[in-house]
Amino acid sequence: MGVKGDKWRGGWTPQYAENHNKIFGKNKEKKKMSEGTPEQYLEMFLSEQIMPKEWYEILQERPDVKKLYQKHLEKRNA
Repeated sequence: MGVKGDKWRGGWTPQYAENHNKIFGKNKEKKKMSEGTPEQYLEMFLSEQIMPKEWYEILQERPDVKKLYQKHLEKRNA
């Protein structure tokens, strides 16, 4: 039994392809991180608002955040 919207009825138009590439494109550049303070990033990570994979990327890109995180770990383990 077919219902409205159960099948794709259109074709792959150039406009559709362009929109698809804008959203899901492989050549899409990563969004540049906004310049938040290291304290903001650490607080967001500790409250689990930043996933570990994203946190690892932040630590690679932001040495100031990494330094603060190292201080936090030293303080916690002391």
